[in-house]
Amino acid sequence: MPIIVASQYFSAFPSDPEAFVIRSPRLVLRPLLLQDAPRICAVVNDWEVIKQTVSQPFPFTLRDAEDMILDAWQSVDDDEELVLGIQRTSDTALIGAMAINHDGMLAEVGYWIGRQYWSQGYATEALAALLRQIRARWGIAIVDAVAFRENYASAAVLRKCGFTHRGSQKSNLPDRGGERMLSHFRWEAG
Repeated sequence: MPIIVASQYFSAFPSDPEAFVIRSPRLVLRPLLLQDAPRICAVVNDWEVIKQTVSQPFPFTLRDAEDMILDAWQSVDDDEELVLGIQRTSDTALIGAMAINHDGMLAEVGYWIGRQYWSQGYATEALAALLRQIRARWGIAIVDAVAFRENYASAAVLRKCGFTHRGSQKSNLPDRGGERMLSHFRWEAG
């Protein structure tokens, strides 16, 4: 697969690519590049990370990472979903990703962080930064999220960022062992 430089990638965006960059004290949330595929594969190809996602395959291959990036580009063109890499400012390491699907004023967010970066506040910081921007930039007032009921760390991140628990329900997820309980959360802009 050819390497696409940032200027070629950003030219695919319908508007200024800087509009898709979100900064926080320790992180930059930015569009993914094909050059990120090996790093994404290395960070996410860990069952402890994958088992907390609803649909990522395991093992997670380089091709899966490339497909994820290409799908993210298509979603931006379709104005349906935005997938951002979570990059540390201290060493520019890509440590995770965050996606937001939106339909007018309602959106759903999902994220993953590499295991070696857990319990350091990165997920909370990234989500809080995203939430600060989505209302102003995209007019989104309601954001939903789900987490497996036993994923206490993700539930804690969501609560710290102002999400409230809205209930739980069973979902059939064959790649995650069949019937699983998903906790539903909602954030509403004030």
